[in-house]
Amino acid sequence: MKKIMRVQAVARKMTDPRAEDALIELEELQELETRAREKRAVVAALDDLLDGELDNRAHGLVLAKKQVLEREITVMDRQLSRVGEIEQTLTDQAVENVIAEDLTRAGAIRMVPMLVKFLREEHGIGGVIGDDGTVVLDRESLARKIELLKHEPGFEPLFGEAGGGLQGDRGNPWRVEAFNLTEQGKIYERDPKRARQLQTDACQAMKDSQGLNLTELGRLMRDNPAKGRELAEKYGLQLPERVH
Repeated sequence: MKKIMRVQAVARKMTDPRAEDALIELEELQELETRAREKRAVVAALDDLLDGELDNRAHGLVLAKKQVLEREITVMDRQLSRVGEIEQTLTDQAVENVIAEDLTRAGAIRMVPMLVKFLREEHGIGGVIGDDGTVVLDRESLARKIELLKHEPGFEPLFGEAGGGLQGDRGNPWRVEAFNLTEQGKIYERDPKRARQLQTDACQAMKDSQGLNLTELGRLMRDNPAKGRELAEKYGLQLPERVH
């Protein structure tokens, strides 16, 4: 029960529609866990009966009932393992949201999700979730790595001035080239239906560019900027010669 409550705390702190779906599923799993606990209590009571003095017929009936319950509990436990999967998915998303927020504050204005992926995979940036649903990670180390990234020749075009990003409600803040968590939250609060549509549009755009590898792009931008821009444009990402 405690684990489910911790995962629910994570989901409630997120504005992503997937978190809403997770909350619904977690409520169902919470009810399942309650039923499993009740069945375990019955099994324990049946064990006490089996330890007592029963005639053969009664012993057989009690044992059969216990075995049925144990099989049901096994199935329930298998379903309850889904809690761990949800926790991992939400934890990854929550950690990535924090990294994206710090990138945006540092001036990242393009390809933020891919920068997040690069920091996680190439620099090992990770985190955990506390019991209150808060992300715990080394923000100072993250800030240092972002600062170094900003001055890498291949990544400079992805950054503008610190604190930059979309203003108002222009564009689609779920799109790679315009990713902005603050704007996502504002739109989701004003118009959840539109927010979901924008997210769907962004997901489709992302599918269209699944072959793009940020590590490869970064290396190309360092070693051969012209080739790097050619690769980015192939996937619909327009990188300026220089961002002021």
